[in-house]
Amino acid sequence: MDEKSKELSRALVTSNHMNSGFDAFASVQGCLRSLLAQRSLPEEGLSDAIIQFFLDYLALLDSNNFMSHVGAGEREGRVLNDIVRRRHFGMSHGVGRSGDLTADQPKAAGSTLLYKLTNLITADVIRHCCLSPSLVRALVVPLSTGMALTLVLATLRLERKEAKYVIWSRIDQKTCLKCIPAAGLIPVVVELTRCVDNTGFLTTDLETLRKTMAAMDKESIACVLTTTSCFAPRCPDDVLSVARLCQELDVPHVVNNAYGLQSRYIMCRLEAAIANGRIDAVVQSTDKNFLVPVGGAVIASPSKEFLQTVSETYPGRASGSPITDLFITLLSVGRSGYAKLLREREELLGTFQSRVTSLAEELGETPLIHAQRNDISCAMTLRGLPSDSARLGVGADLYRRGTSGPRVVVANDAVKEVIPGYAFKNYGSHGEGGIGPYIAMACAIGVEKKEIEIFLAKLKETYLQRKKKE
Repeated sequence: MDEKSKELSRALVTSNHMNSGFDAFASVQGCLRSLLAQRSLPEEGLSDAIIQFFLDYLALLDSNNFMSHVGAGEREGRVLNDIVRRRHFGMSHGVGRSGDLTADQPKAAGSTLLYKLTNLITADVIRHCCLSPSLVRALVVPLSTGMALTLVLATLRLERKEAKYVIWSRIDQKTCLKCIPAAGLIPVVVELTRCVDNTGFLTTDLETLRKTMAAMDKESIACVLTTTSCFAPRCPDDVLSVARLCQELDVPHVVNNAYGLQSRYIMCRLEAAIANGRIDAVVQSTDKNFLVPVGGAVIASPSKEFLQTVSETYPGRASGSPITDLFITLLSVGRSGYAKLLREREELLGTFQSRVTSLAEELGETPLIHAQRNDISCAMTLRGLPSDSARLGVGADLYRRGTSGPRVVVANDAVKEVIPGYAFKNYGSHGEGGIGPYIAMACAIGVEKKEIEIFLAKLKETYLQRKKKE
């Protein structure tokens, strides 16, 4: 409110009363001014009322909300239904322009400002809460993780004119494979190898990876694609060793870090890999790491230039909805609040792993836990159940009883076509030499102790019921 408006207000209401209100409002304006000046996430989270004020203010800067607005084009931000308009806080133009995702949108100054602030505060939370100061540049995209990977791979394909192949360290999750042909590239599969500590876990086969890269023309390789966050009994790829190899052979390296932001181990390895090798981009999900609805991803990179090229590769303008979700969530939780969520997950991890170990031993099964390498997912064998139908039944029973997330794998030596043209032996277990049937589960950000207790109790009960029934 300008000074003239304040003066007129004091003529209607007692000055002392108005001044108290003006002071409070100035504090709210100060929060916005600080956000614009510091370009980083506030240490403490902001109230919903303050965030709503920010959004209303930004919406008024978009042309569709101008009091004198008259639209004479094919896309003027018209929204027919008021529920839809309110769901998007009055911002309907999206972000970016046809040639650049981060370009200023003439009709949407407020939405553009929101997007740029979201990119900045997301980079800040990665830097401060996830121990990776090298990954200080971030681009939030309104795409799921798989499509964000496709966008990165398509960018590399445009940059490397002779590139045809992506050298891919196998992970049995369809998205991780489908993103490659979706970008017009061909996957070259490198199978995993067993960890030397005889835990049954799988890890990167560096020797085979080196031989594969050496046997190919490096100009034909778009990149090496590794994965950090994964279901047990797979370990995160050895991104540090792969980064060194990619630097040595001058080949790009992309990391699928879908839900790895929440892992101190993974982020420290990524930081070391960037400092001592080559990583061009790290892609992670917004919903898995920041507890927002599905629909967004964060592409992080040590290279500002590469992120700009990715932005310019995106065709057309983009939805602002996933960006707004992340903006609201990060402002509400603050830097300290997000750090608290990460700390709480770490504190529950030991309880989760010990409880899984105890349950497995009680049921005569083997716990598949590798705390030093995979600190998000663990597993338990299901060898004690008499058939694959009984094992799969455990997963179905858990789901019917309100439990989502566990993944039952009964892979065998049969060859399965995962997507047209690409078939794998023992699919689901990440490797050709399986360890038998198992159930995988995760201790992810946002989980509560009571959820762990209820889940493990249900797992025990359904296991015993299936065993007795068959």
